[in-house]
Amino acid sequence: MQNLRRHANLIVRILISAAILIYLGIKVDWKTLIQHVIGMDRLWLAAAFACFGPMLGLCAWRWQILLRVQGIFIPWWQSLQLGLVGHFFNSFLLGITGGDVVKIYYATLAAPEKKAAAGLSVIVDRLYGLVVLLVIATILCIAQFKFLTARADTSASVYLTLTIAAATFAIGVISFRLAAISDAVRKRGWWEKMPMHKMFDHLIEAYERYGSAWKENAAAFCISVCNHSFGMLLAYCIVKALHLDVPFWQFVSILPILNLLIALPISVGGLGVREGLSVILFSLMGLSPEHAVTFALTFFTVTLAWSLVGSVFYMRYQTPETEEKKEAVTV
Repeated sequence: MQNLRRHANLIVRILISAAILIYLGIKVDWKTLIQHVIGMDRLWLAAAFACFGPMLGLCAWRWQILLRVQGIFIPWWQSLQLGLVGHFFNSFLLGITGGDVVKIYYATLAAPEKKAAAGLSVIVDRLYGLVVLLVIATILCIAQFKFLTARADTSASVYLTLTIAAATFAIGVISFRLAAISDAVRKRGWWEKMPMHKMFDHLIEAYERYGSAWKENAAAFCISVCNHSFGMLLAYCIVKALHLDVPFWQFVSILPILNLLIALPISVGGLGVREGLSVILFSLMGLSPEHAVTFALTFFTVTLAWSLVGSVFYMRYQTPETEEKKEAVTV
């Protein structure tokens, strides 16, 4: 019974993914879907695959910048390697944050004297991608509001996206008051009684460094915009590979909603949710369920292929030496 309770969340997520996939399996004409796959343009598929490389490179650059704010200096190439390793675990562990846990582990090995700061850098890196995605989604939802809310089922996706954006903004505002909140708790003598309060001290100190690093924050924001732009280009290449002619801005307005809702921890790595939402949202452009599912599965296949590249780096990976370590060895 205890094991059942411990794994209840995972079981529910597996059931949700399985239920959606079974439903789609009944509704979709698989013969037509296979014909779509066979007829895909190989050059556009290659272009889609190529678009994912710059996304990983940009993420590595962003994380390198965020590490430098904490005084941790890792070469870009090693940051890219860790990003590929993390992407591998994101795809093959049951969830989208498994790779972040692995990155935190290796980052703390690289900077054992700054474990809290190294771990926080991975979380902030993930948050930057999420926040910029929410900004893009909010702008496009407002710009294409009439199109996106044409039906009740798509309206629900739009309102959920805007609700998540508003909640994230509120949490962000509160987070800027972390130091003040901790000071108030200290005055009442509660802080020292909290478990792991020393670790929280280090985390708050590291978080405050990000608050004062305006140039680095601006750079990370711009890099995130470029990263998501490549993601949209990847998706557009898949649509072109399927020989589909879709309105560009309407198509682009759907993608941030799709990517955001896939990231919700209600399924196994977005499996099932990705395909189901694609059917719902792409129907606004008059696309068939078969085209939508083919798009979703192709997008997943491209990311999975890059995960296999990450597996090679994982098997050959060595814990990176920071510049401080190298200087110590030289001395």
